[in-house]
Amino acid sequence: MKIGILKETAPGETRVALTPDVTKKYRKLGLEVLLESGAGSTAGMSDAEFTEAGAQLVSRDVAAGADIVLKVVPPNENEVAKLKKGALLVCLLEPYRN
Repeated sequence: MKIGILKETAPGETRVALTPDVTKKYRKLGLEVLLESGAGSTAGMSDAEFTEAGAQLVSRDVAAGADIVLKVVPPNENEVAKLKKGALLVCLLEPYRN
């Protein structure tokens, strides 16, 4: 199973949905972790830290190949359109705002 981590695109959002430490735990469980290049940079985590933890760097369309997609804020329309059919989206959906 593949977990995809998208770079946050919302203005002012500096968090990332996964850390290198949790990446290691997912890898130990046998899961693949696909990370959009630069996803952790605003949170102070480099691509190198994620790849050392076992993540695969992907330059684009992470959502298209992932069975589970992790984000902090809800995806925009462009990101939703790229989700794989049947994929599970895990994020803060903010139902009272959206």
